Amino acid sequence: DRLHEKGDVADELALVINNTITKGGNILIPCFAVGRAQDVIHLLYRLKTKKAIPPIIPVYLDSPMAASADKSLLKYPEWLTVSQKECTQMFTGITINQDYDGTGQIIRQKGSKIILAASGMLSGGRVLEYLKHYLTNSKNTILIMGFQAGGTRGRALLNGAYELKIHGQYYPVRANVKEIGG
Repeated sequence: DRLHEKGDVADELALVINNTITKGGNILIPCFAVGRAQDVIHLLYRLKTKKAIPPIIPVYLDSPMAASADKSLLKYPEWLTVSQKECTQMFTGITINQDYDGTGQIIRQKGSKIILAASGMLSGGRVLEYLKHYLTNSKNTILIMGFQAGGTRGRALLNGAYELKIHGQYYPVRANVKEIGG
């Protein structure tokens, strides 16, 4: 029941990332572990290669399921529309965290970074830990790049919620909330 925008997703993504980095913030991209995460990783790889975003900006994928999907793509390159070489290169440019303790280390790391974490609709998973830390800071951006069903935290953010309840506690929404469709 919706039409996808016709604009260039890569250009929009670069703009959001560069604006956030300029402010010294972090970019949190809640994403679905299989499919969407890999699409976004490929977009980030292309943007870094073209220097549309700083090539040195750290990118973290924090999802054990997404990490497993990544391994499958590398094992079966015939499933892809990109070359095996490009697929290998795009995954070498990111840090994959599969350990919950690593989540805290990523959060505590100083400097701007891009984090992809599941779940895509902010309904559970490690993305909630990042939300607790990044939602209250106006330098940060929560970037929604997938469908958000009614009743989810993701939909609430897109509808302009001023606070979100996470693990029984309310967090004010001060981060920038952006959406890129397509």
